[in-house]
Amino acid sequence: MVSMFLKKRSLLFRLTAMFMAVASFSTLITLLVMSVYQINILSSAEIRRVNSLAQILAPNVTASLIFNDKETIHELIEPLAHQDSVVMVSVIDEQGDEFTSIDIAENAARLDKQALTKTEASLEAYDSYYGSLIIYTDDSSIRKHVSFYLIFLGAIFITIIILGFFLSLFASKRFIYPILRLAAVVNKVTHSHDYSIRATFSSFDEIGDLTKGFNSMLETISLRDNLLESTVQQRTGELKKANIELRDQAYKDSLSGLPNRRYIYELINEVSKNSETHTFSLLFLDLDGFKEVNDTLGHDYGDLLIVDAAKRIQAIINKGDTLARLGGDEFTIFLENVVEPCVIESIANRIRYEFNKPFLIRDESVHITASIGASSYPECGKSAEEIMKKADLAMYDAKSSGRNCYRFFHASMLEKLEAKKLVISDLRQALKNDELELFYQPIYNIETRKIDKAEALIRWHHPAKGVISPQDFIPIAEENGLIVELGNWVLQNAIANVRVFRQNLCPEFCVNINVSAAQLKPEDNWLSELILSLDTANLGANAIAIEITETALMTDRKKVVEDLRLLKEKGVEIAIDDFGVGYSSLSYLQQLKIDIIKIDKSFVQQLGIDSAGTTLCKTIVQMAKNLNIKVVAEGIEDEIQLEMLTEFGCHFGQGYFIAKPAQAQKFETFFHSFKPAHITPRNALKEDALL
Repeated sequence: MVSMFLKKRSLLFRLTAMFMAVASFSTLITLLVMSVYQINILSSAEIRRVNSLAQILAPNVTASLIFNDKETIHELIEPLAHQDSVVMVSVIDEQGDEFTSIDIAENAARLDKQALTKTEASLEAYDSYYGSLIIYTDDSSIRKHVSFYLIFLGAIFITIIILGFFLSLFASKRFIYPILRLAAVVNKVTHSHDYSIRATFSSFDEIGDLTKGFNSMLETISLRDNLLESTVQQRTGELKKANIELRDQAYKDSLSGLPNRRYIYELINEVSKNSETHTFSLLFLDLDGFKEVNDTLGHDYGDLLIVDAAKRIQAIINKGDTLARLGGDEFTIFLENVVEPCVIESIANRIRYEFNKPFLIRDESVHITASIGASSYPECGKSAEEIMKKADLAMYDAKSSGRNCYRFFHASMLEKLEAKKLVISDLRQALKNDELELFYQPIYNIETRKIDKAEALIRWHHPAKGVISPQDFIPIAEENGLIVELGNWVLQNAIANVRVFRQNLCPEFCVNINVSAAQLKPEDNWLSELILSLDTANLGANAIAIEITETALMTDRKKVVEDLRLLKEKGVEIAIDDFGVGYSSLSYLQQLKIDIIKIDKSFVQQLGIDSAGTTLCKTIVQMAKNLNIKVVAEGIEDEIQLEMLTEFGCHFGQGYFIAKPAQAQKFETFFHSFKPAHITPRNALKEDALL
């Protein structure tokens, strides 16, 4: 340790000596600069001194020159001869000729040998020029001093250069070379990134310590580099895994594990853009009855049903085909290189056949069907949006054809779509232009043999197309959300008419209005609108009754139950329309405490014809009586049907045998002229689409 300390001190001494030499050199340079500076100062001072003497003598010499007095001029310039640096003094007249001059005898020999400094003063009086006073001075003494300093400083400079040279050789060998070698190692490591290289250890001084420290740093970097490389590999693997998971989330359905809507859209666009000869078809599949499964069994069953349905479809299609879930209960199937209609139809029918088999979900047998639409590329379009749209249109055409059907896209489907758009546009104008009207069909009280109820039925008097049947615009209004505005119009007009009916016909008269399932959506606030209108009208209890279908009861069951209970508290009767053709459930009748059920006309028309239909009507009436629910039989068309219903104990009857729907004024006329004896047998009349 002592020897290392002494060696470090020796190095410090050598470095100090070198720095002192550098400092001495800097000092000499500074002295040289100062000497030159002083010489310049002296030269400048001498020039200023001589110039001052010339300026002092100029006025007097000017006066003497004016009077042509050489003697006086000689007396004036004579003192200049005693100046060591003055060599010659001349006076020049205004013509430029020498008027007089004085030569310093002892300096005269230098006139032609050395350069003289010329100082000239203008001789002027009263703004007139008379000549010049010229003084020639010699700066040889200054040059001697300058020469001496230059020689002296040059010797010092040479000495310092020689000493610095030998010192630099010594410093290079002892200090700079090891540092350069270390720098070379640093450069090599920097470019090669090889941290296994080590610097050579050559001394025990500070440079040796630096080499040791550098090698130790390389060792640390090498260890950290290995650790970092391992970490990077691990993170890279994790990142790849995360990217795969993100891609799965972006392109896969989380429930079924199938490709999603985004994937199928990109697949269609890629295939259609990158291949002119490639062909494919698209099947658009919607599960019939899936919503009812969710509503009755719960969403857990619905999710399991989606997974099982996907498995059934996968088992049918080829491996090269792609099945995707678009969302909800909608699937799409990408059939590569398949465009033959018979092949597409065969695949669709196989799917329908498999879906006709029951699904077993948690030991529960579930029955659903599939409505399927199809389109192909390039016949039906060249973009994903166009092909998907047309397959979707075909699927909706299959669903509107009675479900569990298959349809291939046809141009007429677009025409139907355009027709629907036109209906919606015209219907909006109809609401504004007062083209709608309510007709009223009486509901006959079989027990009292009176008419104290009527069902409000909407009619549309189109200015160009005439009367349009509700079955041609009500479903379209339901699909496009216009049913809410249409329902509010019916409500307001029914309230206005029932006020008149209670004044002119019967104080307890009641009007039934139909409420669509689309109106029961919580966001449409149909309940608030109805209650507000009834409160504003102040008609009293049982002025308005609402008719809803069993299908409508499946929409948000808890909310519907709550809303209907609020209506009952407001004195609004609730009737289930088309009872028996929907998803009948006695639990609804108990929960909602339904006031009336209306037997669908399809059952009434079987009275006296089919024993099963007769038994069914009789059973419904008996069941309703046991539950303290009144029954209205729809579609009564002859006396036999009315008599049988009377025998069963049915409370009300409605149909052409009683009366056709009529305008409000004509209905009032019918009411005043109506007598039970007027109801006589008649031929079956053409079925009205409003019933």
